[in-house]
Amino acid sequence: MEAFRLELSQGLALYWTKVAARADRHAVAHRLCETVTGRPLCFAESGRPYVPGGPYVSLSHSGALAMCAVSEAAVGVDLERARPVSPRLLTRAKEAGYGGKREFLLWWTAREANCKRLGRGFTWSPLPEPEHCVQGTLEHAGGTYYYSVCW
Repeated sequence: MEAFRLELSQGLALYWTKVAARADRHAVAHRLCETVTGRPLCFAESGRPYVPGGPYVSLSHSGALAMCAVSEAAVGVDLERARPVSPRLLTRAKEAGYGGKREFLLWWTAREANCKRLGRGFTWSPLPEPEHCVQGTLEHAGGTYYYSVCW
């Protein structure tokens, strides 16, 4: 498995890899995380992955990519391939101060990553803001992917 790495801060790294078959994205994300940490993943009752004794991990996958954030502190990551966005969701993003498809996808990934950092499922309810949130884009196989990492 070829993995790419981006150091975001001391004690926090982001890894991603290509996924050959859409049906394998979930398993590839798990394998990526186990490969970079060198330890097997366990799963809480909620389904949240963790590495016993640390480090903190968070997984995401979309389209033909899988991603894993590894940190010394609670972390959340979300990855979304650029795609059409429903008018209802665009309205929600505009209400939060984001307009347009690109801004929506950055808003969405930040919200998802923050929910994961807090150990919650997705919610429209107000959330405590993360201390840090890094956002970016990746280009792969002719597609654009947006990601956010919150810690």
